[in-house]
Amino acid sequence: EHFPDRFDANVLHLAREADVFIYDATYTNEEYHNDQLPRIGWGHSTWQVGVEIAKKAGVKQVVMYQHDPSHTDEILDQIEAQVQVVFPNGIVAREGMILNLD
Repeated sequence: EHFPDRFDANVLHLAREADVFIYDATYTNEEYHNDQLPRIGWGHSTWQVGVEIAKKAGVKQVVMYQHDPSHTDEILDQIEAQVQVVFPNGIVAREGMILNLD
């Protein structure tokens, strides 16, 4: 889970200029900060924070994984489209997906 007020220096160091950065993006910011059921402290993060870390670390591709079980394929498609607006080489991991690291 990300820190609420800063980037984790260890994560930035490990991600620095990585070819692929795989990030736990269980929630959206809206779900994470939800007034009725906030997910803060549950041990997971958001795709928005993952994208910001990827940008700051200069990674080539970011893969969002560990999706909320309530997220349908349609929701994951929407999240992937939103990710790609701000990080064009970002994708959402899918069951059975194989990444080629050549």
